[in-house]
Formats: sequence, C-alpha cells, structure tokens
Amino acid sequence: MTIRKIRNANLLMSWVSRAFEIFQEFSNRSGLKFDDFKNKPKVQIKKILKRHLRDEYEDKWSGELDLCTVDSNKKLRTYKDFKIFLRFEPYLKVECPKYRIAISKLRMSAHNLAIETGRHKSQAPDDRLCVTCNVPETEMHHIMECTKLSTLRDPLLAVCRKEIYKFDNLQVERQFCRIMEVNTVDLANALGQFLVEANNMSS
Repeated sequence: MTIRKIRNANLLMSWVSRAFEIFQEFSNRSGLKFDDFKNKPKVQIKKILKRHLRDEYEDKWSGELDLCTVDSNKKLRTYKDFKIFLRFEPYLKVECPKYRIAISKLRMSAHNLAIETGRHKSQAPDDRLCVTCNVPETEMHHIMECTKLSTLRDPLLAVCRKEIYKFDNLQVERQFCRIMEVNTVDLANALGQFLVEANNMSS
C-alpha cells in the first residue's frame, strides 16, 4: 500500500470515527454499531446518520409536543393537534406576506386571542372568553365558530369543501385540524385572507 493510500485510509477512518462519536453523543438509543459504518463510502455513511438523526429528533420533538396541553399552560397546546410531520409547509409558498405571517402567528399561538393573552395573565383556560360569544376564545373557536366572523368565514369554508375530502362529514375538531394543516396553497390563501380580515375587523 502506498503512502497516499495509507493517508487516505487513515483520513477516512478518522472521519468515520468522528461521525460515529457525534451520533453517539446525540443518542444512546441508536442501536448502531461501528461496523455499520465500516468499509462504507462517505455518501452512504451520511445517509445512515441523517436517517437515524432525523428519526431520533422526530421522536424527541413528538414527545415534547405531547406534553403541551391547555392545562399545562404551554404555547404549543394547539400546534400539536395538527402538526404531525416535520416538513416544509405548503402555506410558506403563498405569495402574500401578510397571509404567511397571519397563518404562522396563529399556528404558533403568537396572536391576540384570549386563550393566549389570558395565559399571560395566568387566567384559567375557561375564563379566557370571546367578548362576542362568551365562550373560551380558542384558535378553533376563532376559525370555526365565532359568530362575529360568520360572513368572513364563508369563503374559507367554500375552499375547504373543495380542497379537503368530505369536509362537511368531519367533526368540527377534525375540520379545524385539517384547515390548520394547510396542505394546499389555495387553502393557505383562503385561510390567510380570513385571518387578515378578521384581524382588521378586531382592530
């Protein structure tokens, strides 16, 4: 074996060793062994690491979301109900910046609905009321039920019936989650328009 080949072999094993160390630091539950990396090209090693790191991260992410409830006073209490997969969200393709921002704020509970503002005041969830309907002003109530927004809601629901399979047959909780998944750009535009107009009405 030439000196160059020896040097290249040592560099490869050093790279593999460090990659494996990084992975072990991230997770002790990987089940991977050093032999899984041995004699494999870098491209394949990267694929193995990427797959296991993503799986580990998704497990951790999902577990932390499960701890978020209204009673636990966590901001992600609603987000966990519709955010099922880690992915690039279709609503981010919407051209109108106002629509993208409005959807993002609602999904992250960075809004001015009573369910969130009441959290800042340490109010009980049942006391965070909609001033129009006198029921808890949750994200679902805002999107699906608030009587003040009935007229604004009609165009959104029309798009939902077109974009979401058997929308009218779903329970209202499931309808809300399917809307908030925002799986198409057309639905994202309709939701964004509804949110912007609803915010303007409340201003």
